[in-house]
Amino acid sequence: MTCMTVFRRKISQVVLLAVGILIGSVTEAYCGGDTGVLFLRIGVGAPASAMAGAYTAAAQDQSACYWNPAGLVGVHGKNVLLMHTQWLQGIRHEYGGMAVGDGKSALGLSFAYNTAGQLELRSRPTPRPEATFSIHDVMLALSCARSTRHGLSLGITGKFLYEKIYIESTSGFAFDIGLLYRLSSAHLNLGLSLRNMGKMTKLKEEAVRLPVLMQLGVSHQFHVTPGDVLVCFDVELPRDSVNSLHFGIEYQLCRFLSLRAGYQTGHQERNIAAGLGLRVGKWQIDYAYVPYYFDLGDTHRISLEFCQRR
Repeated sequence: MTCMTVFRRKISQVVLLAVGILIGSVTEAYCGGDTGVLFLRIGVGAPASAMAGAYTAAAQDQSACYWNPAGLVGVHGKNVLLMHTQWLQGIRHEYGGMAVGDGKSALGLSFAYNTAGQLELRSRPTPRPEATFSIHDVMLALSCARSTRHGLSLGITGKFLYEKIYIESTSGFAFDIGLLYRLSSAHLNLGLSLRNMGKMTKLKEEAVRLPVLMQLGVSHQFHVTPGDVLVCFDVELPRDSVNSLHFGIEYQLCRFLSLRAGYQTGHQERNIAAGLGLRVGKWQIDYAYVPYYFDLGDTHRISLEFCQRR
């Protein structure tokens, strides 16, 4: 028995056990309560953001660690992803991760850091703030995925979370699980992910609930000379806000230039997104623009990806 065979079996056992345990906790996770650690709702990867987050069935690179860990089986070799997000009101979000796989089994590592500084502190109405404070969020994650027979893949992500607001802090653990069914003959993918199920410690005696959500998606790729078109559609069912629909489209020209656009419902402050990507050899750089209404400002994402296929 080869080392790779043992590796695949171990991943399969871990994934199947975790799926069984976590599915049993879905009902509890969707119970009411105040939601915190909201930086977990910031999407990963400029391509996904430019397509309005319709990526549950399309993510098959390192970004699958966030969108749907089952999609990691699409990694053949090594895949590294770095992303910078300039969010609203001076909030910055940084993400980095790596994934390795052989097309049947895969492992992924992820790190995210979110910060908002120079916020005004007031204990009572005053013309000037008493002081300023900052918010810091950290995530460390490990993902694994395994493909089974007939095009079905399973994946899981385990996450350590930490959040500090002024002098108060909270920490905890969360899990994501994902399913992906690939119908290769029709270039059709079906995806399902359950994200952010877990528990946090109290923040200043207040319970903190994670932003649990379920996302279902379908993606279809077809050829239009001289390139390829990817169409994606997702339904998002969050615990802490209204349900929403997400639609995204990508046109890839000669595997060099990618043009993307997306639209989503359920949020009055935003609904459209757009972006592009350039690939040169093993490197790809992507940009996404997501405007917000009501004078909230605009968000910009830039991601850099390195892909070394076997």
